[in-house]
Amino acid sequence: MTLAPCLPASLTLAMPLSLSALEKYLLRRGLVLTDGYDAASRRVITRACDSQGRPALTYVHPAYDYHGLDRGALLAGALAAAGEALGMSPRAVAEAVAADFAAQPEGFACRRCAACCTGLRDAYQGRVSREEVDWWRLLGREDVLRFVSRQERPDYVLYAAWVNPKTGGHFKRCPWLRTEGGRKVCHIHEVRPLKCRSFPLSREQAERLHCPAFEEQAEMTPALPGVGR
Repeated sequence: MTLAPCLPASLTLAMPLSLSALEKYLLRRGLVLTDGYDAASRRVITRACDSQGRPALTYVHPAYDYHGLDRGALLAGALAAAGEALGMSPRAVAEAVAADFAAQPEGFACRRCAACCTGLRDAYQGRVSREEVDWWRLLGREDVLRFVSRQERPDYVLYAAWVNPKTGGHFKRCPWLRTEGGRKVCHIHEVRPLKCRSFPLSREQAERLHCPAFEEQAEMTPALPGVGR
């Protein structure tokens, strides 16, 4: 794949379909995901089971970029397995996953409180996928990539976010969350990671972070770009 060099920072393109996006869709469909090491393949894998514990599909953990593996082929296989489990065609699953990027649970109304920004520790002290890194590179977002650490292992690569390039350690809070005019503002809102983009996966997740977006009496103010999510 040839990447376009130095596109304007204001340019946004659709986030690519990926295993990470698929698993967010599976979680919203109520499947339970567990990670484990598969000794036979020597890879970290994710198993998706239904609410009764019955296995639905297995795929390579999205955060692990294993050398020599075709991630496009891995995604195609996972889409086919997900389609079989959900009674859908692989194409229908792919379309549903793509549409799910912008979806929000029924009754959700962002209050711009930044509870997700401060509470989703795995989003600002966790890992991002190779697809997200490639996407930021395509957009010329060197400002974002500056805080992503590429971690080489013998068999795979991991990408950690957000890492302070001066110390080599994670920031104690998200470096993109700022306060302007009394509002909490995300400075990379249009290109924020998938973990932030897919919040909330459920009402339960929002309530665990004390997000007031589902409160029945909450003022239904429209969400502003770059604020609170």
